Amino acid sequence: MAFEVILPRVDMDMTNGTIRTWYAREGDRVVRGAALFEIETGKAAMEIDAPTDGILGTILVPAGGMAPVGSAVAYIFEEGETPETHLALPSRSPPDAIQPDLVTFQPAPQPQLIATRPDQETIIRATPLARRMAREAGLALNAIAGSGPSGRITADDVRLAGQAGRNRPLPMMMSLVCRLDRLLELLVRINDSAPKNPDGTPQWMIPIDALVVKALALALHQGPDMTTLRSSELVVSCGTAGIIHHAARQPLARIAEALENPLHSAPASPAAMLWTFLADGVGIEQFTVPFDPPTMLSISVGALSERVAIVDGKVITVRETNCTLLADPNTLGVPAATEILSAFRRFLEDPLLMLA
Repeated sequence: MAFEVILPRVDMDMTNGTIRTWYAREGDRVVRGAALFEIETGKAAMEIDAPTDGILGTILVPAGGMAPVGSAVAYIFEEGETPETHLALPSRSPPDAIQPDLVTFQPAPQPQLIATRPDQETIIRATPLARRMAREAGLALNAIAGSGPSGRITADDVRLAGQAGRNRPLPMMMSLVCRLDRLLELLVRINDSAPKNPDGTPQWMIPIDALVVKALALALHQGPDMTTLRSSELVVSCGTAGIIHHAARQPLARIAEALENPLHSAPASPAAMLWTFLADGVGIEQFTVPFDPPTMLSISVGALSERVAIVDGKVITVRETNCTLLADPNTLGVPAATEILSAFRRFLEDPLLMLA
């Protein structure tokens, strides 16, 4: 037989209520005492539990709809029962159904709703106050562990999650200056050696960013913890973002092609991020790129600048750039980050090491 799910009175002045959310869909199995829907009145919002075990059949009032107190908002069917079979039978209330009284709406430690369809999304149980607090704080409920009955998320859980986010340690930052005279000279020689098309234009051109990508990939390969630093997945942004797979083993022409035609599928958590303003003419000398764990570090390379220096007793003009590293201190310590940044500078300042 079909059981009516009625809209209860949750305060003395209530004459109707709005159903804000259904926690189950038609066809889902529901368990007595588990949260079935949430109602909202002018004074409060409250979760209403399922009055009996069964299959949630016809939902008469969808989410966002309003109904008067005491009216049926859905039907719960027994096993094998369908909406067609219940039309010919009178509905009845379960003998031990939860009555619509204020004192009966406290959550009890009962099993959660069980989805019967594979495409059913995971139902997140949370109090209305917790949902509102998470929404206002910009926190995802599926990332918060619930401490209430049956894992229900409470306001205290949301409050603790917000405090944990604020207390997360800031990334450590270190910066150094790299001279690029040798790298620029090598780049000119490489591009001058490119074969020519019939119209005299070179068949390929290696951008400076390709050498920077190669330098970082090799620096990661020489890093202290190759089991965690996945240098085969290196995110590069040079105006457009691209993914360079196995960059340490790729020839410069392949890296240049990947930068020109970036892949559309990116790994969810790359080991490192690289951003550069070397050749765009903006003139940004130093900047940092934020990232989210489990990505471990980001390196930003500023624009080229020239300065006068005395080298071997001679006054010369040197070309250099600022390289800044941000690292997650929880996964990459200061010695490891220093080693990676130092290796990065070594490859940039002596680029023949990259071709060895």
